[in-house]
Amino acid sequence: MVVERRGADDGVRDALEALRLQIDQRVRAEQLCDQLTRLPNEAALLAAIENLNERDQPFWLAFIEVDRFKWINDSFGYQHADVLLQRIAGALVAAEHYFGQPATAFRPHGDEFYLLGAWAGDTDAPALETALDLVRRNIGALRIATDRGAVQCTVSIGWLDSASLTAALSARGAVLTRREIFGSLELAMAEAKWQKDCVIRYSKELQSDPPLSLRSECSSCRSKIQVSAKRSELGDVTAWSCPICRAAVLAPPIPEIEPVPPPRTI
Repeated sequence: MVVERRGADDGVRDALEALRLQIDQRVRAEQLCDQLTRLPNEAALLAAIENLNERDQPFWLAFIEVDRFKWINDSFGYQHADVLLQRIAGALVAAEHYFGQPATAFRPHGDEFYLLGAWAGDTDAPALETALDLVRRNIGALRIATDRGAVQCTVSIGWLDSASLTAALSARGAVLTRREIFGSLELAMAEAKWQKDCVIRYSKELQSDPPLSLRSECSSCRSKIQVSAKRSELGDVTAWSCPICRAAVLAPPIPEIEPVPPPRTI
């Protein structure tokens, strides 16, 4: 009978292999994690959506964006702005159990967050919208004390469910793609930004008169000017009035309508 004896070298190899696997797992986890908030990042979000699609599992997806974040960053400094983002991330993690079936919060980057959950059907839409509005109000209640006053914010939320979007796309011979998902969310977000501090569900009606965000600069005082309005409201306006110095500012051209706007971030 031959008895194999494992020597010290075999034990070292096993230990090194276990360490390598552990390191690989940690590296993979870091690759899917936002460093500031420790939420899953853009890669994790895309992987989760792809996984749900491959399994034909309907889902809902909410896009949450901080209103006037650049102003917050400029007024209070990036350190306090970063703390605000971390607090928002904490509020979203706390909200993951508001939705019947647990949802997952993501931060791709900047002031943009997402919540992703399983979609049970339209009967759950009112409860989901109520839960998202609670998320909005909870974030609005956050306060961070600074020597320049309290940092606080509002958020706008646009959301959709994949089942309704898939049905709408099928009716015109299209299929659910990443572009359609995030482009449709952009329309819902644009409407939420226009209505201000609210929750908006995507619908195809949003495509008929989407809000536009137009930017220009005053040639007199160099102030940056941004106007949000519906296309139907803009009409033939060719000039704005600078809110700082009241000088006339040439209005930028109104862009052509796209059926679905391209995603900004994903």
